[in-house]
Amino acid sequence: MPVANDRVTVMMQMARYIVTAMTGVLFASQAANAHNTPLQLFTESFPPYNFLQEEQLTGINYEIVATACELAEIECDFNLVHWNRAYTAALSQENTGVFTTARYPKREALFRWAGPLVFSNACFYRLKSRTDIIVNGEQDLLNYTVGIARGDIYQDVLNDLGMTEGEEYLTFSNKHEDSEMFAHNKLDLMIGSSLTLAYQLKRVGLTPADVVPVLELNDDALGGNHLALHKSTDLTIVNALQSAMDRMLQDNTYAEIVARYVTPPDASVWADSPLKRCLNGSTNITPGTN
Repeated sequence: MPVANDRVTVMMQMARYIVTAMTGVLFASQAANAHNTPLQLFTESFPPYNFLQEEQLTGINYEIVATACELAEIECDFNLVHWNRAYTAALSQENTGVFTTARYPKREALFRWAGPLVFSNACFYRLKSRTDIIVNGEQDLLNYTVGIARGDIYQDVLNDLGMTEGEEYLTFSNKHEDSEMFAHNKLDLMIGSSLTLAYQLKRVGLTPADVVPVLELNDDALGGNHLALHKSTDLTIVNALQSAMDRMLQDNTYAEIVARYVTPPDASVWADSPLKRCLNGSTNITPGTN
């Protein structure tokens, strides 16, 4: 169970980073002057992006955001709570932000954004034993059931596909809470990604070898994962964090962080799959994607 208001002080050692870009130094200096109290950043349990391990907040995107705060010389406090609380806090309270947040047209004007953070495309999976499930396109999803976290961005996506809550999809309080029902054939499909799949399945005693991807969701409206900051956030803070993320993306820091958390399954699991990107641990992050 996620720990509410678990405050994690950023203590990461950054000696190996040397800020040489004058614009980066300027942004950092301006941000420090404009920001006299810690920036409160909220997140949820969403492995491998952000989660608790041995009572410490960790994860790919947590490390990226925490490192960006260090590089930008901004004091950031991290709070792990349920998604709805995290999102509502960043939406309504000044000096706050929320991650890992999907950037989506309906959200664009609600926040100021920094990113991208790490993400990979969403896919629909079935159990390997469920050969009765046949999905050749998005319309076929209406024949099956799936579960998602309540308030998750994919609730909007499923609604746009014509799926109805309580019929084609069920909502749950926490991310990946649907995995248990999926594993016991009480839900036909599961939404995941190349990065999250192994974590989702591990909690119910399964591995990527036990599932088959049936559809990759290529929604052009989804702009990837970002840090969403309250819309009143000073632009010097936003720019300083963005500048730090840009440098980390260019110097391969993102890739190094991902490698610590994601081990792609053996190629035999995905070698013959037409949906390799749903299984092989790939990300959508390349320099210049912000």
